[in-house]
Amino acid sequence: RRDDLSFCQEMKFKNKMVEYLTDWVMGTSNQAADDDVKCLTRDLDQASMEAVVSLLAGLPLQPEEGDGVELMEAKSQLFLKYFTLFMNLLNGCSEVEDENAQTGGRKRGMSRRLASLRHCTVLAMSNLLNANVDSGLMHSIGLGYHKDLQTRATFMEVLTKILQQGTEFDTLAETVLADRFERLVELVTMMGDQGELPIAMALANVVPCSQWDELARVLVTLFDSRHLLYQLLWNMFSKEVELADSMQTLFRGNSLASKIMTFCFKVYGATYLQKLLDPLLRIVITSSDWQH
Repeated sequence: RRDDLSFCQEMKFKNKMVEYLTDWVMGTSNQAADDDVKCLTRDLDQASMEAVVSLLAGLPLQPEEGDGVELMEAKSQLFLKYFTLFMNLLNGCSEVEDENAQTGGRKRGMSRRLASLRHCTVLAMSNLLNANVDSGLMHSIGLGYHKDLQTRATFMEVLTKILQQGTEFDTLAETVLADRFERLVELVTMMGDQGELPIAMALANVVPCSQWDELARVLVTLFDSRHLLYQLLWNMFSKEVELADSMQTLFRGNSLASKIMTFCFKVYGATYLQKLLDPLLRIVITSSDWQH
């Protein structure tokens, strides 16, 4: 149950779960075995695909980092991997259904399993495309013109489902990533009427101290890009003063304000020190009194 569990990296966790579960399906779909084993195999495929359907709902794909491939290209390749797997699974269901069309008994029981598996697979494809239109539409749109009528019908079913879900195609814009980050920056740097920074201060209260170094770097970079670094420092330093027990403890602890101040010194202090000390050092170096 979602209410009982929470994850710091929920999207990454879901992506890994999809990867593992689809590997199960990939490893069991084409095994040749007797009817009993095939029934068990289809049950495993069914359970795996039901879980995949839930995981893919609203899930943007997140490829593994560090493979040297650009993000959008990596997402496109990952989408193609899953979409191809689902298409192969549907084709396998259709082939078995055709073979069993004239038989009865246990064969018809397997046909019911295949129909349920096919339904889950179509839902998985719909959820996958719905959440990743930007990277997946180019791979899937061609199926609408496929020479195989069953494939074309499957794509139209998938497309119908995502349209019913209300997919927003504004994610196809070339500047979609920049626009998303721009809105996120605007939200984080939002300032109230009295100069308060509600989102930034809320982050300061909820982010664990083990991540304060990274948070300090991000906040300083964002607010400086918007020429609002003064407001950030004022709010953070005011909070530091408010929480300090005495003057002697100001900026002495391992607080976020101290880390922000340290990062600012690293980024901007070098230029300040150079401008301040350079003339004095040049006088010392060129002075005849110091040359001996």
